[in-house]
Formats: sequence, structure tokens, C-alpha cells
Amino acid sequence: MKNILQDLSQKGALVNIRYIAPRKGPITIWGRILEVKEDVILVYNVDQSSVVNISIHQIDEIN
Repeated sequence: MKNILQDLSQKGALVNIRYIAPRKGPITIWGRILEVKEDVILVYNVDQSSVVNISIHQIDEIN
């Protein structure tokens, strides 16, 4: 999973990420992966013009 995320980050690809947020449930965003760390990715949310910090363990699906 980490290799796929790093590859998408290097390409600057626009991705659809569905993740499970604690106390909020499933969230889907469109964005670009800015950085991949040990267990966390930083994603630029293009709809809200904000940066989201997502744990790799919370990710349900990436398209």
C-alpha cells in the first residue's frame, strides 16, 4: 500500500480517497497526495482547498 501511495504522490495524480474517520464515519475526498510518512499521508483536498492528515489504516479505497 505504501508503495502505491508513494507512486501516486510522485505522479501528482488526482485521486478519490474513501476513508473512515473516527466519530464521523466514511468520508470521500478528491485530492492529491502531498507526502507519505510511516503511517500517515498528507492529502490536498481540492474541493475544500485544505490539507487533510489521514492514517494509512483508515483508508478504505483509493481510485
